[in-house]
This record gives sequence, C-alpha cells and structure tokens, in this order.
Amino acid sequence: MKKILLPVLLVTSYSFFAQVGINTDFPKATLDIAGSPTDPNKFDGVIAPRITASNLKSKSYGSPQTGAIVYVTSPDLSPSGQTIDVTSTGYYFFNGDPSVNRWVKIVSGNLALNAVTTPYDTPNSGSLLLNDKHYTVRIFGGNTGIILPDASTCKGRIYILIGSNGISSKSISTVAGGGIYDDVTNANISSISGSQRYQIQSDGISWIVIGR
Repeated sequence: MKKILLPVLLVTSYSFFAQVGINTDFPKATLDIAGSPTDPNKFDGVIAPRITASNLKSKSYGSPQTGAIVYVTSPDLSPSGQTIDVTSTGYYFFNGDPSVNRWVKIVSGNLALNAVTTPYDTPNSGSLLLNDKHYTVRIFGGNTGIILPDASTCKGRIYILIGSNGISSKSISTVAGGGIYDDVTNANISSISGSQRYQIQSDGISWIVIGR
C-alpha cells in the first residue's frame, strides 16, 4: 500500500503547481489551449459562462472576482447596482476597483462606451474635455474644470467624477452648454468640490446624475 500511495501523492502534488494544457502536451502558460485549425469538423474557441443579466444581478461580486468574464444572453431591464451598465447582450468583465465595482462591457473601436475603466487623473493645468476613453476621473487642484461631450452624441455613456480631497470648487460644463441635472435635488449641477463624487450618464438629450 505504501509503495502505491507515495507515487500517487507525488503526481498529485506536482499537478498543483503544473501548467495546464488542453490538446497539447507542452503548455506554455498557466492555461494553454491548442485548437484544431485544419479540421473543419472541430470548432475552435473558448466559451465563457452564459448567463442572463437578471441572474447575474442576483450575485454579489467583490474584489476577489476582479477580471471574471461572462457572456450575457439577455440585458437587465431594470439596471442598477453592479449591473447598471448591463444593458445589452455581449461579453462583460467584472471590475472590482472600489471606484467602479460593476460589470463592464468588453467592446472595441468606435462602439466603446467606456473602453478605459482605470481611474484617470486630471492634468495640473487647464480644463479637461472628456471622451470615450475616460470613465472614472479624479479631479485635482491644478485642473480648472471638466467639459462633458454633447449628450446627444453618446447616449448611455457613464462617467464617475471624483473631487480630490481639499480641492476648491471646479466647474462642470458641456460642449452644448448647461450643467448636469440632478433628479434628487431638482437642480442643475455645474461644479464639484473636494470630497464630492458624481456618477453621471447621458440619456441622449442631457446629462443626469445617477449616483454619488
């Protein structure tokens, strides 16, 4: 029994640290999947877990799940919380950064709503005109203001604006003029100060506050 058990333990122990290969005996990474490109009867590819947005919404993800990928088969009809941006089918990844903490759609090219989700720090001088490469924007003292694009050109786009602690009031304006409407206070927001945070979204006509 001892002679049999020892080799089994050695193999099991080794597998815990080995790289995994599928259709290959020589994996070159943590997981290496080799396809069958010349065989028309075998379909190459990797299929992520498929799930409806409503089922995804029932789960609470955290920083340990950062980077998780799923394919959403139907959108969330009442988006909120971590699925606030899950408004269409497609691939999504979970961004566990505390300033984001939500599912983000994987898109490319001109279709990108928020292609970059890492926090962006404003330059120390001048104003900043936001575009589709911005998402979370931290506003610092040297910046003179934030300018939003015309809401009619980017329906659905979301920005998170964070006033860095200690900054004075900074202006928020739009290319088309005006500020951002806040349903809670029934007023337009035209500035941001230190320790304030606004999550805003374009409804195709104007910018509105959807969170703080």
